Amino acid sequence: MKDITIREIQLADMPQIQELIATRPELDEEDARKRTELMKWIAFHNPYAGNDVTYFVAEQQGKIIAYHGRMPADFNFKGTTKKGYFIHDLYVDPECRKKGMGFWLTMAFAKEIEEKSSYFFILIWMTGFNLLMQRRRGYLELEEKIGTYMKVLKSKHYLKDILKSSFLASIAAPLVDLGLRLWDFIRIDVALPSTVSVVRVTQFDHRYDEFIDEISADTGIS
Repeated sequence: MKDITIREIQLADMPQIQELIATRPELDEEDARKRTELMKWIAFHNPYAGNDVTYFVAEQQGKIIAYHGRMPADFNFKGTTKKGYFIHDLYVDPECRKKGMGFWLTMAFAKEIEEKSSYFFILIWMTGFNLLMQRRRGYLELEEKIGTYMKVLKSKHYLKDILKSSFLASIAAPLVDLGLRLWDFIRIDVALPSTVSVVRVTQFDHRYDEFIDEISADTGIS
């Protein structure tokens, strides 16, 4: 693997990143474009990053074949703020995996990220294989489970997996999406106390900072 270089991401890499993202089997061309725009935003506009790197890429003969995110963030520990990193978004070109390079690239990223990190970092949502690997590398495993929540906005992607048919998913998705919106209406517009209103905001002002300061001591790790 001497011809592979692990390096920091650069803005000029994004066209190649989009080509790599497009190899994800669950994404079509438009989805790949949107995911690339999202990745570009969080990679180069993170207000907590400072001079820290947000992503690393693996390059082979001028071609980007993998990437791995290391997101700088401010963590709250019961009211005390600590700088750290959130490790996420590892992806390797399927063609490289067929050649047995996936494991090697994963380990190479891990080593590079560990050497280039000034603070602690966390890993969550690990696969069983990754969890075994991180245990062998000496990571501290928290016994307390961390609850995660997901809201489905567009059901078509999930329906394709359930119904095993894109055609049936296309037919069912509008009805399911309508049901989800109706449930939101009942749960929020009907059940919400009349003294509480939900409004759209475009920017967080000082009130949100004051609110998190008020509740941070009671929120554990966040």
